[in-house]
Amino acid sequence: MIDRFYLWAFFVLFMLVSCDRKDAGALLPDLVKAETLMYTHPDSALLILERMQTPSPSNRYQNSTWCLLMTQARDKNNEKHTSDSLINIAYDYFAEQENSQRKALAANYQGRINEDMGNIEKATHYFLEASFEVEKTDDHQLAFLVYSNLGMIYLYRSLNEYAIPPFQKAYEHASLSENAEYISSSLSYIARVYAKQAKWDESIEYYEKAIEVAKKANKGRELTCGYCELSGIYTRIGNYQFALEQIQKALLVNRKEYLATDQLLLCIGDLYRFINKNDSANYYLQKAILSDNIYTVRSAYHALYLLNKEQQKYEEAIEYNDKYWIYSDSIKKSALSKEVVELQEQYNKEKLLNEKNQLQMEKDSTVRNGLLLLILLISILGVIIYIYQRKLIRKEHTIQKNEEQIRLCLLKIHKNESLINTNENRMQELALQIAKNQDVQEQLEEQQNALLDIQRQNNDLHEENAQLQLNIGHYSESLLEKAKELDALKVLSDEKTCSLEREKFLCNQLIRKTPVLDSLKRAPKYLESGELYAVQEAINELFDSFTVRLSKQIPLSDDDLLLCCLLKLRLTNSEIGTILNITADSVSKRKQRIKARIIHEFGQDLGSKRTLDLFIWEF
Repeated sequence: MIDRFYLWAFFVLFMLVSCDRKDAGALLPDLVKAETLMYTHPDSALLILERMQTPSPSNRYQNSTWCLLMTQARDKNNEKHTSDSLINIAYDYFAEQENSQRKALAANYQGRINEDMGNIEKATHYFLEASFEVEKTDDHQLAFLVYSNLGMIYLYRSLNEYAIPPFQKAYEHASLSENAEYISSSLSYIARVYAKQAKWDESIEYYEKAIEVAKKANKGRELTCGYCELSGIYTRIGNYQFALEQIQKALLVNRKEYLATDQLLLCIGDLYRFINKNDSANYYLQKAILSDNIYTVRSAYHALYLLNKEQQKYEEAIEYNDKYWIYSDSIKKSALSKEVVELQEQYNKEKLLNEKNQLQMEKDSTVRNGLLLLILLISILGVIIYIYQRKLIRKEHTIQKNEEQIRLCLLKIHKNESLINTNENRMQELALQIAKNQDVQEQLEEQQNALLDIQRQNNDLHEENAQLQLNIGHYSESLLEKAKELDALKVLSDEKTCSLEREKFLCNQLIRKTPVLDSLKRAPKYLESGELYAVQEAINELFDSFTVRLSKQIPLSDDDLLLCCLLKLRLTNSEIGTILNITADSVSKRKQRIKARIIHEFGQDLGSKRTLDLFIWEF
């Protein structure tokens, strides 16, 4: 029976450890599906990731992959990044792995998020790291994205000479990927750099190449954007007729509204104004002011103002100018409100997600620790049962009444002796506290009363032991057995006393080895909330989750739990007051409130017979 019990216990332990250490294995089906759709249908990928159950943080591989793909999907759906909580999880995990593709992807989105958050130096560092890792892979689409992001960092900060090489690498990888959309985009990026350098011929050449690629592959969005950007180049060099032709081509291609049609109408109207075709300009600008886009309407009114001013129609010009300023004010107000709302929504979303991950992590940790504790208790129980059964086998089948009485008396005597030893330790602790708390009258009286109660209890125990010794003398027939029991129990009593002393010594040593606790014991000083939280964490580690166990039995606030942690270090009221920046009297009053709660939970007998300090020391 015992052997079978041990087999089951070790089997459960082995399965627990195996489950905790096993490899995450293949990706979850939802993650595989989302990654497959990421480049072609990023909106569907985001929907899958949002609807699936978030993988447990204990399974770092699945959870980190989900965080990485979620960040990628949000980026591809043009959601602005306001937090790096998800990508940090993914980056920290994959940085330790040998998968270069995942390393490059994580570093790339670390760069994207840091760029959105304004950390340009960090973003550049991550993009460079991603470019190094992506060269070890055959993922040319990812390589295009990495080099494009790196080039954009340089381009939009007017580091034009640095931008060309990354964009050329992006074009090379786009060509290897045979993705016409990426090829066209990379050519447009190079054209932008030349435009920033005022190299108009080179810029026009690359835009025409980008348009040609998009036209052959029937990529409407890239073709529309190419025409629009090329129109912008011709506008900048003053060739308004060519600019008008390009924007009109964009309008024809823009059947699926890759770009807002009203924006194109605005550009056409403005170009007609430049070439002095006022009627056509007025026609298109009047169409543009019907737009639902407040920015387009504002620009259209400004263009109409300039148009009428040039025609010396001052009354109409003033009217359009007034409307322009009305829309400008509205834009400023709505932009501010929208930004606040977006930031709040994103914050709430990230907060809920972090709380969900934290709760899941805590749940997994609690279950795992609970199972380990259960197995440990089962093992200890098995050992106790085994020892007890061995003892029963060796015992005689019948036990004389005198021997039983002697055994009970001896157990009582040694139990009393153990309690006497414990009380003596309490008395020593109280004596030290009394010596330290001479200036706190209320606590001094409480501790002196507790000391007197313990002394009276010791006197009662001594008297009870004397009576028990007299009772043992009446059972002279079992003197030999009594001596054996007495010796055995004395050894057990001495071992228990030594264990208590050793426990106290080890706790003191651990406190000295813990810097935050040792410095607090040696020189108490005022601590900020973060430092107090570190003290509480250290107490929990040294005293077996002290605050968790205490809050399960007694409803206490966070401040009360913190005060109990400081009492656990055997600090005086004055020292605690210094740490919390309150008076010793306030500490005493808070201790009285906590003691009242303890008395309410455990009853008068437990709460009123000793001080709060003793209760906390022994808890």
